[in-house]
Amino acid sequence: MIVLSEAKRLFINRWGEISPNWGISKAMGQIHALLLISEDALCHDQIMKALRISRGNVHNHITQLMEWNLIGKKSIAGSRKEYYFAEKDLKKK
Repeated sequence: MIVLSEAKRLFINRWGEISPNWGISKAMGQIHALLLISEDALCHDQIMKALRISRGNVHNHITQLMEWNLIGKKSIAGSRKEYYFAEKDLKKK
């Protein structure tokens, strides 16, 4: 389970609050923020638990974030799940 510090929780909430200014939903902004601050790639279940949002919400927003090339997907040996990450170095974009 992912335990978020108060500072990380505040960052995620603030990113979600300002995301409608970019034309995306609060939940999509929060998913992006969570992936930006996570050291490791996260699966759907981890994102759902950390943000307390539904599987459908996570799935739909992950799909959109990937279409916009804001996040990537990778496999982890020994797991059948898909894991997602956000590029931390914005100069690579």
